[in-house]
Amino acid sequence: MKSSLPQSSKYWNCMASSQSFVWMVALSLGLGFHCLGCQSSPLTSGFRQASNDSIREPSQSQFEPTSIAELFEAAEEAERQANYKQAIQYYHSIEGKDPAFAGSVQFSLAQLYDEIGAHQSAWDAYQKAFAMEPNRVDLLTAISHHYYRRGDFISAECWSERALSLDPQNEDAKERLAWALAQQGEYDRSLELFETILPPADANARMGSILASHGRPRAAEQAFQVALKLDQNQPQAQRYLASWQGVSPKTPTQLAQQSITANR
Repeated sequence: MKSSLPQSSKYWNCMASSQSFVWMVALSLGLGFHCLGCQSSPLTSGFRQASNDSIREPSQSQFEPTSIAELFEAAEEAERQANYKQAIQYYHSIEGKDPAFAGSVQFSLAQLYDEIGAHQSAWDAYQKAFAMEPNRVDLLTAISHHYYRRGDFISAECWSERALSLDPQNEDAKERLAWALAQQGEYDRSLELFETILPPADANARMGSILASHGRPRAAEQAFQVALKLDQNQPQAQRYLASWQGVSPKTPTQLAQQSITANR
């Protein structure tokens, strides 16, 4: 798969979004950044205005002085226990202790703030992390997912493409790109990507769920039929077609939404 975007209007929208993100990073950090032709993206600006987080960053005085290693271990354990606010406090307590960990700390904070719905705080942390590690593939993929969750699928596509330009075989970036394309109706390209990270039957079943959720039942049924031809025991396709035939108590749309929510 080519890592560069096609030279289309969507390409330029994508570039504008990417440039705007970099521009905002520079402004927020006081960098002497200059880029000819860069301008603020309406989507990006609108997101900033729409977000209204009231999360207060915890004071480091809440924590007893401990080593960085202990704080990282405590933060990771809190994440495993889904105690995200506690994990955020631990990561904030690491800030400023060692510049070598600054990018990783901001990246972790961004993901945790996203997890609890504090999107403005997540946005700020992503900007700081990107300024420190602009070529970190998992960070670029996470930014893609951040945009996806906000409903900005073009920007999600852009950042996934950027990640793949650095690591063409990265499966997380491929999956994020596949979802972003599917939400824009580019089903063929999306399926091709899903087939590079999933067994063909599972990839077609996933596409069937997406098509069903988009109100395209006939196309969805065809995708599920292909999935069953590739694997007659593919469970997702079996459940959907049973529902289609009235055997299952759940409707095809309910099954599709359930499957998509589980896979995002």
